[in-house]
Amino acid sequence: PAEVSYLLALLKDLQPQRVVHVRSVKGAAGIIAANESCQPAAKEAADWMKFKLATLPSKGSSASTMERYISASGSSDMIMFAIPQTTPRAELWERYGDTLLNFLLGDDTGTRELARQQSKESSAERVKESSEK
Repeated sequence: PAEVSYLLALLKDLQPQRVVHVRSVKGAAGIIAANESCQPAAKEAADWMKFKLATLPSKGSSASTMERYISASGSSDMIMFAIPQTTPRAELWERYGDTLLNFLLGDDTGTRELARQQSKESSAERVKESSEK
């Protein structure tokens, strides 16, 4: 399909360090799937958000989805962030925005700390609370 060819060409041209695929999933529990290089960040987020955690296949595996293709190619880090579709639209960014930024920013702790200073409770605030225990 044209969209698959386009994405493959884009990945080849841009050669991103990390690809984050955000999608929805049925049910009340989210899922975070990541290749080996992203497992520490994925596990941390899955633990404090109470999401399921999955490991994407390693380099050299067969690929049938975008996540598996990127993981199997070994060209980029890959995280699939599946948010429960039961989440009210008005609450999506408040609940999951800083988690997404954490995946994108990696070790940029200064920006992550700014997210934690928000007055409303957010997923970044939950990570701060869990690390203090």
